[in-house]
Amino acid sequence: MPHVAELQFAGSVLSRRGRLWDGGALTRIGERIARRLRREGVEPGSRVAIAVGEPALFLAAAGAARSLGAVAVLLSSRAARAVGRDAHLVADPLFDAQPRAVVLDVPHRVLLAPIVELPFGAGKRWANDGVANVLIGGWTVAAAITLQSGFPINVQQPADSRLGGANANRPNVTGAELATPGSFADRLASADHPSATWLNPAAFSLAPAGTFGNAPRAITDVRGPGWYVVDTAFIKNTRLGSRKVAQFKLEALNVLNRPNVRTLQGANTFGNANFGQTTIQVGFSRILQLMFRLTF
Repeated sequence: MPHVAELQFAGSVLSRRGRLWDGGALTRIGERIARRLRREGVEPGSRVAIAVGEPALFLAAAGAARSLGAVAVLLSSRAARAVGRDAHLVADPLFDAQPRAVVLDVPHRVLLAPIVELPFGAGKRWANDGVANVLIGGWTVAAAITLQSGFPINVQQPADSRLGGANANRPNVTGAELATPGSFADRLASADHPSATWLNPAAFSLAPAGTFGNAPRAITDVRGPGWYVVDTAFIKNTRLGSRKVAQFKLEALNVLNRPNVRTLQGANTFGNANFGQTTIQVGFSRILQLMFRLTF
């Protein structure tokens, strides 16, 4: 859901008629629009359609919507003038614009990059000299950890010539459970269970010809698989005399060897044989790399 933001414009904007709008004027106009929108019941996550031909006023209106946590849906000034004769120019964008969640929404994402120099070796607390220093001294351990939620899921149905002939229509939702049961591995289509699906086909039904389905553009009640990647590096520096340093590094990419997959890539059209299946891996399996470097 969009975040509520402070309404404040800096700098100036030149209008189509040559008028220069300064940031203070745009802020005041935006505040008046925001008060009106609030009285109309606009709240975080609401959609606000804007049909303004003047760029400066559009910025003020869009800023007002953003200050309330709403999403601005831009309608062209041509569409606004054509409501009487070509209503679809307005109706179609409004129907399709459901931005309470966008397709690339990731509600949780954690990136960690710890690096630890172990307390062994010359100048450290333990194993300062001798064989112990050679074996366990000079080690550094580092990692890069990515943990994130899955993306929302978009579901479509085959083209309907009455609605423009593109695969843009969506099916109806039936109320059944959207996700299939089982573990992460159970829900992935593989050689062990080729018919497994991430989505429950019974949760959808085809919208009748000439009608729009009620499934949202971005389904957030069920999401694609999360992304969990842990890369590690083990580094040992050994000093050779006063100026030379030998470095040995062992890197393990995707050290947990967890498969990360691309959600419903090409399998999000309800009615197709592969609907709801997740079969494409992204990234790579575990990779080990050895490196040696001599600094002199």
